[in-house]
Amino acid sequence: MLFHPIDAADCPDLPGVTAPFPDLRFLLTRSQLFTRGNFRIGINGPNPLGKKDGSYTTFDGNTNPQWVLTVPYDPYGCEKDPIYGLPANLVSVYRRPLNSANVVFLIQDPGYYQDTFPVFPLEERQDIMWDAREVDLAHQFVDATEFHGQTTVPPDQLAIQQGILFQSGLFTAQSYDNVAGDLTGGDGSGALGGPFNLYVSISSRLGSFELFPRAPVQQLACVDFTSAIAPLPDSGLSGPAPGAVGQLVCPGEPAIGLPPLPLFVTQLYSAFAGPTTTNAKKAKRESIARGEALFNGKTLQFNVFNVTGLNDVLGANPTAGSCSLCHNNTNAVNDGFADPKRLGIMDNSNKSNNSFVVNVMAATPDFPRFAFYCPTGTILYFSNPVTSMNCPGSIPGHMMTCDEFDTTDGGKGLITGLCADLGRMKVPILRGVGARAPYFHGGNAATLDDVVNFYNNRFNIGLTAQQHTDLVNYLNSL
Repeated sequence: MLFHPIDAADCPDLPGVTAPFPDLRFLLTRSQLFTRGNFRIGINGPNPLGKKDGSYTTFDGNTNPQWVLTVPYDPYGCEKDPIYGLPANLVSVYRRPLNSANVVFLIQDPGYYQDTFPVFPLEERQDIMWDAREVDLAHQFVDATEFHGQTTVPPDQLAIQQGILFQSGLFTAQSYDNVAGDLTGGDGSGALGGPFNLYVSISSRLGSFELFPRAPVQQLACVDFTSAIAPLPDSGLSGPAPGAVGQLVCPGEPAIGLPPLPLFVTQLYSAFAGPTTTNAKKAKRESIARGEALFNGKTLQFNVFNVTGLNDVLGANPTAGSCSLCHNNTNAVNDGFADPKRLGIMDNSNKSNNSFVVNVMAATPDFPRFAFYCPTGTILYFSNPVTSMNCPGSIPGHMMTCDEFDTTDGGKGLITGLCADLGRMKVPILRGVGARAPYFHGGNAATLDDVVNFYNNRFNIGLTAQQHTDLVNYLNSL
């Protein structure tokens, strides 16, 4: 199923797509998968070329999207394909799979983030996918079987429940660095890396709120989240006794012997001490600790500007912050506010309507390019006026003026049909990120060095070479 044409191929009906491996056609028709690690996702894209029938709707059911969609560049021919493209009200986007572990951190604790940061509204979405199209793990489970699995019989409630429980019990985090050594605290270093520490950080709060809100399954009375995870005998933590498994966490009952969840971003390595045997080991540990301090804004803050989903919500553009302004979820290092952001990854966000200079990531020729024509002023922090027949409201002989937003992926805007959501993508969980190159939603950055360079340019941070190295070392330790 991994190489099935429906999602692994650049387009499911390309010539030679059914050729067997290692036929060269097998590789060439799956270029996005083999060069970027991307899968094709087919998304509803109502547009002037499509049929005005039941398919003319966005994923969220919007039959009157604000934008008019065209495709000026189509490298695989899929965007204009009669079955998989615009004539069928569909578009193809190419995205990296998100980590299927640590998803329990996506469950929102009603009141927790509102109490800590009241300015952020509580949303029902868990923000599971890049474009926030799935409201919870249950819907994601069903839709994945129908699109990727191509099943004609949807899973029953028991299968959905089992899938949710299995995925919610998976935790991944780096435990060891070849130079810095143990990252879990087992050597007395005080470090809090590794999957067991990650589990401990969330299990003490699982009982304080509804486990799977809005899931179309029967609410579970008690869930065993530890049976698949054996505590590390040398963890040094005040959690379950060494070797113990099967601690029960029930709604309304605190987990016994587990530490409380710290506010904001946990200091994973700020107390990174313990025995060292080489100068190289000591230097790497110190670099990781400095990188964490940089990431959390302890030693560096910079102006964050023109980020839809952040500056507009805060009511401040710019606002002083650091990496943890968006990667704010305790321990998992993702966004606890379930609000996708637009950063300028392979789009024309540099067409700013204010004085800020936005350095975007340039589009590469292996991605299609979409042009969204939007009513003037509907895209925040953006202005690119054009006069075109594609502008909403245009009729023969009377072209309208509007804003043209160009991108390789419409993101949340494809789902909602709203121009304000175009280009907005989920802030991903960063645990285990060092092993998941390439980066961003389309594998657009090859290395963590490229990621740090992008943000350094995007926000004009002015990182020194040492700060750059420290941030990369920290990210590689998660």
